[in-house]
Amino acid sequence: MAYPDSVRRTLRDAGSWDTGIVALVDCKRWQKVKYAMPDFVTSQLKDASVILANKIDKVNENEQREVITDVSRYNSSARIFPISAIKKQPDELWTEITALCLGKG
Repeated sequence: MAYPDSVRRTLRDAGSWDTGIVALVDCKRWQKVKYAMPDFVTSQLKDASVILANKIDKVNENEQREVITDVSRYNSSARIFPISAIKKQPDELWTEITALCLGKG
């Protein structure tokens, strides 16, 4: 989605659904993407409730910390979860993300 906040507003206006936004960041390509498409990156991250920092299996721990620190500058209030989508994530993670997006976390 290019404008997740607009989608959230539409859902809220149409049916009184107030939901959070989940954004996905590719840790491996982060440096290239943020410079190539700065407006897109900002629009994706600025209103997110949750940011999934994906592909942590493709970067070392230092690079992972750098990406998470950098991403948090776009949105300091979002919860950032480092994940590897190639692996099954624990059910507790999805429960926590759901609660955060529904304002219960």
